[in-house]
Amino acid sequence: MDATIVHDGDLAGPFVVVLLLAGTLTLVGKLHFGVMYGLCTTGGVLMHLLIYLMQQEVSVPAQFTLSVLGYCLIPVLLLSGLSTALTLFQATFMSSMLAPLFILWSGWCATKLFVAALDMHHQRFLLLYPAMLFYSTFVYIVIY
Repeated sequence: MDATIVHDGDLAGPFVVVLLLAGTLTLVGKLHFGVMYGLCTTGGVLMHLLIYLMQQEVSVPAQFTLSVLGYCLIPVLLLSGLSTALTLFQATFMSSMLAPLFILWSGWCATKLFVAALDMHHQRFLLLYPAMLFYSTFVYIVIY
């Protein structure tokens, strides 16, 4: 992966992903638009701070961090669509059992992008844990 991708901070895609996630939750009666954007902003700032503290010799733009976290929210969006469909069939237990898989998928994708773009191979698992915590908050909102 080219190192110039760090300076490409596309925020339109993550904005649409969060909007679609909140929209799928609206289909089952959960109105959490403000919570979604608040969690994205707070989690993005904290993750950016963590990356800044771990990677002091390279300046990482906040847009890159928010972009990666937003695009890696797509598996949670898939879980939300699956959970919405399963709610119609009264099978919410199934989506609860699949939740850890989707948390791991999102966290691993975000960590892989951060590691590849910032050359942080020795710190992969130090980034994986907070990324999984970040995505688990969204999965918690989707499931409950």
